[in-house]
Amino acid sequence: MAKLSHRNVVAVQDVGTVFLGLGLAIRKGSEIALWAAIVIFVIDSLLGLFWVLESDGRPSIGGIFVRVFLIVAMAKASGAKKRAAALNP
Repeated sequence: MAKLSHRNVVAVQDVGTVFLGLGLAIRKGSEIALWAAIVIFVIDSLLGLFWVLESDGRPSIGGIFVRVFLIVAMAKASGAKKRAAALNP
């Protein structure tokens, strides 16, 4: 198992801080923040999968399923926001 260094922990905290900021912006109604969160989450998911496969590991099917579910839910939230805005001018 890979040993976590201080640098890795700081990087994880930085990504968490970015997602916190994006989440707050999304609560205020920012469509750009929602799509930024989706893009960052997809990139994070693909890099994580790549790193697991590169180290001859086996990716967790459950983890992949949850990430796909979250990506689809975030994309649907964008569509729902547009439909709600059209219904309530």
